Amino acid sequence: MPSSSAPSKRIAPPTWQRLLPWAVGAIALGVYGRTTAPGLTWAHHGADGGDLIAAAMTWGVPHPSGYPTFVVLSRLFSLLPLGELARRFALFSGTMAALAVSLAASAIRETLDDGRPSAPTWWSAAASALAALALATSPALWSQAIIAEVYALHLALVAALLVLALAPGQHQRSYWFLLGLIAGLGLGNHLTLALTLPGICILCWSRTSMRDRLAAALGTVLGLGVYAYVPLAARAQPPVSWGDARSWSGFWWLISGRLYHHYAMAATGGDIGRRLLAALGLWRQQFGLLGVGCTVLGVWSWIEERRWRTVLGTASIWLLPLVYAIGYDTPDSMLYLLPSYLIGAVWIAAGAGWLARVASQERKLPMGWSYAGAALLLAVLPAVSLIRWWGPLNLSTDREATVWLDQTLTTLPEDAALITLQDRHTFALWYAVYAQGRRPDVLVVDGDLYVEPWYRQQIGRQAGIDAPPPQLPELLSLLSAERPLYASANRIDLARRYQLAPEGPIWRLAEQGQHP
Repeated sequence: MPSSSAPSKRIAPPTWQRLLPWAVGAIALGVYGRTTAPGLTWAHHGADGGDLIAAAMTWGVPHPSGYPTFVVLSRLFSLLPLGELARRFALFSGTMAALAVSLAASAIRETLDDGRPSAPTWWSAAASALAALALATSPALWSQAIIAEVYALHLALVAALLVLALAPGQHQRSYWFLLGLIAGLGLGNHLTLALTLPGICILCWSRTSMRDRLAAALGTVLGLGVYAYVPLAARAQPPVSWGDARSWSGFWWLISGRLYHHYAMAATGGDIGRRLLAALGLWRQQFGLLGVGCTVLGVWSWIEERRWRTVLGTASIWLLPLVYAIGYDTPDSMLYLLPSYLIGAVWIAAGAGWLARVASQERKLPMGWSYAGAALLLAVLPAVSLIRWWGPLNLSTDREATVWLDQTLTTLPEDAALITLQDRHTFALWYAVYAQGRRPDVLVVDGDLYVEPWYRQQIGRQAGIDAPPPQLPELLSLLSAERPLYASANRIDLARRYQLAPEGPIWRLAEQGQHP
């Protein structure tokens, strides 16, 4: 069989085939738009959305690693008049997810066209479109395409790298510079993009000269320049600015994700086995048993054809995020598997093509019928996924976060201080107070984040306290002299010192012995 290192000469496809990936992306965007939440949401591990939106709208710095690529691009997208602010950011995710789907279709087609045996002229276009639709309707990508989060943009940038790595016959320096630029910007969105770079290098390294590699390195450095946003934004002291990145130590604390280092490779012993089984279960959840079977056949077909570079490159992109997600001991770390699912879609199309060839060559079935049957097999995947997941994933009527916000802000008296004890409450209030401009008189204090010196300084500036005390109880004593105190949750450490009386969805705090 021909090797992928020497692609055959191809005739330019007709216009409809060139437009098909974008049509697939448009279909995906339509699905995402219909199922996006009307406002802020906590669903699908989306609690960080309030932080990201508030940071973007105040030209601030969100939680580590700062995500400057997301902040800048989403803020620009939010200028479009597309409804409530949170919905605009969710639609940005949907647009990026749709772009990832279109790019996935292009990447899949490259693998199907690269040195393949003869097949109907329509096969690679149809198979790549159907496999990309299977990715679009997979619950992991779908869930992240309808909330304000960084993962849809992350997958779009990974898919762009995959397209560039697979594209044949590219010899211009600008091509490799673009690949490096996207890699740098991708690292400015989510650091786990680094896990996909070894596989990208395997796929395209043999086609590069030293000058090509230097162009790619230059593009990467320029793309990483997006991190200059972080200290520049921090200098303005916006209300959302994690880590005080005005100093080198604060900048490094932020971009290195030091706050979360204890989660990295923290899973041990039985946890590893449990998380591995969970990851494999999620793989089946994305594509079903039929899809999983096709992925195995797809890899086998490449091994049979000795397409070792393609096997090793895609396997690396699939495996490294899997290993990291298993070791990173948080519930939402399985979202790091999105690039693995992208590779799964590539393998699925290859596996369906293998089945069609076997049916045609060994079972002596007509080639047209064999490939039509394989296309029908691929069409089953997105159809079943769409039917199965529309209800569970649909956020078009989700108002849990919005209702909590409305009730909380209505309950709080003027100049109140609200102690938050959950990320979702903190970030939702940041969204309302800083991004929407509602109730600017309310002081929001994250009770868990107050241990960080940089955060204490921020609270001191917002509360007009020159030297904020190092302990939260001391701060509450100072605030209680001028502000009514409330808490977002009834927690035992507060109950030891205060009487907590429920008012709406929150609790009023009063010193022991006093009436709340």
